[in-house]
Amino acid sequence: MKTTMALVVAVCGGIAAAQRTGPPAARGNYYRMKVARIVDERGFERAMTALTMLIPADWQFQGNAQYAAAPGCHANLVRLGFRATSPDGRLAIELFPGNVWQWADDRNAVGLMQASNQQLAQFGGRGCDLNPPLTAEEFLRRAVLPGARREARVQGVEPIPDVAQEAQEQARQMEQGAARQGVPMRLRVDVTRLRLNYNLSGQPVEEWMTAMTYASGIPGPTFNPMTGQMGQALYYTCGGDHVIGLRAPQGQLDGQEKFFRMVLSTIRVDPEWAARVAQSIANLQATDLKGARDRSAIATQSRRDIGNIIRETHANTNQGRDRAMEGWSQYMRGVETFRNPATGESVDLSNQYGHAWAGANGEYIVSDSTSFDPNVSVRGNWTRLEPVRR
Repeated sequence: MKTTMALVVAVCGGIAAAQRTGPPAARGNYYRMKVARIVDERGFERAMTALTMLIPADWQFQGNAQYAAAPGCHANLVRLGFRATSPDGRLAIELFPGNVWQWADDRNAVGLMQASNQQLAQFGGRGCDLNPPLTAEEFLRRAVLPGARREARVQGVEPIPDVAQEAQEQARQMEQGAARQGVPMRLRVDVTRLRLNYNLSGQPVEEWMTAMTYASGIPGPTFNPMTGQMGQALYYTCGGDHVIGLRAPQGQLDGQEKFFRMVLSTIRVDPEWAARVAQSIANLQATDLKGARDRSAIATQSRRDIGNIIRETHANTNQGRDRAMEGWSQYMRGVETFRNPATGESVDLSNQYGHAWAGANGEYIVSDSTSFDPNVSVRGNWTRLEPVRR
């Protein structure tokens, strides 16, 4: 069982924006963190926690689960987003909703997909957007910045080598897994972050904007209306996700990276909520299949084939995509799993701090100092956690 509750962080060097509690340690400061959560109020028969994270106690948090206005592109059924800011607004962490779209490497196939979307619109639905695969940089520049940071100037593109390497390895494993199930899937992934600067309330600020993009394709039939011949195309499910903004005053962004990673390491999507969303998407896919049969009298066989290929692509890639996202998150957030030897429970905490303890009331202490001992410096009884070796 993994838990996420309150966290007391012992860090060397300090973060001025966090709230200091307790006396200073020999080589660090203590900062109390609170639980912030996104609650899905409308998706199910009862309100459910969708996401939790830990932020400094005096920060503000706004988050929501936004559902699609019209059915059709089930991968975009619900999108999570949040903004966490320091009391003076100078530091901020923001999660922007991602997006899923479709494409094919054959123009006739794209035309059939457009026709499928038009037919879906006649029944009150909205299909996935149709766009070519994008690199992470292209996705940020074209799809994110114009709406979220129109006033920002891009100062540089910064690769994230460790994240990119892990994402590529996850992609290869997913391709191999699909091949063992008889699905010749091709998967491409890309990760990056842009360094931005702009003015906020008259003050210059800097921001990292990160993203991951993927394009997962499987072969399927296409139809050439000019020749009347069937052919084959590669149908892609594409997406941009993990769009995160990390903001600090001009000249202070690099100095806050460790703090940002520590906070990001606490982000959790609730597994019960995620399972309910996955089941809802599966139910919608089943309804799609029935609807396709019901509409067979007004749809050509080639269009039905295209619709089936699109749904098959989603079915075969969603689970693998989630695994890739999880692996990418582990590296991006900098997570290490610790186990409580007294209870057997495990918790993921930032790997920026190699030492962790559990206390009463669901609190944790992490530290990067080998000489730090909370049982000496902090009131209470603290149990040292053991790193879980994988």
